[in-house]
Amino acid sequence: MKVLTGAGTGRRGTCPYVDIDLAEPRFWRQPASRREEAFARLRHLPEPVFFVERPAGRRRKMTGFHALVRHQDVVDASRRSDDFISGPGVTTPKPARWVRFVFGDSMVNLDDPRHARLRGIVQKAFTPRVIAKITDDMRTVATELVDEVTQRKTGDFVELVAAQLPLRVICAMMGIPAKYRATLLAGLNRTTEHAGVRVPRWRRLPGRGLFALARLQRVVARVARQ
Repeated sequence: MKVLTGAGTGRRGTCPYVDIDLAEPRFWRQPASRREEAFARLRHLPEPVFFVERPAGRRRKMTGFHALVRHQDVVDASRRSDDFISGPGVTTPKPARWVRFVFGDSMVNLDDPRHARLRGIVQKAFTPRVIAKITDDMRTVATELVDEVTQRKTGDFVELVAAQLPLRVICAMMGIPAKYRATLLAGLNRTTEHAGVRVPRWRRLPGRGLFALARLQRVVARVARQ
């Protein structure tokens, strides 16, 4: 599925499949066979774009996004960066203005040629040889986590396993020493604590996120210099 924001040709109200809501978490908790059946139905729409309508704001105004559900349409959109742009921000929620001003844009919020230059650097980390090493690293990390949990005998699964596995693997890929893991995890949790959650503006403290991002940047910059 390709999600398009601010672009597309779909029209509201033209889709007969109102029972399919791609933005509803319950849809993605269905068995794979049910989800595949839903996408098969969507691919037979007379128009290639499926519009998902969603309420937005306190006044419950309707907004939404367009979803391409056919492979060829996704390929075409991916090659037309002038029409289907990521620059305004494709992450959810959109990055705060102060984040983009101080730290610049994330790679996923860039378009060519800037995105192509970064992609050319990053893709070197995913050659078959590197992927084979990552696979070995994941086995090693998984074994370590199981041993640690077995010794503790009790604890929170998210804290001890779910958060640790990707963190340790990514740190290994980036060459970040183990001594920085706790700092990185705390910073990541702080900067993403409001992601996907509606929080009143008066409860948000931009300074906390700014401080956490600054610490993350310092750690990565220090490792890069080394």
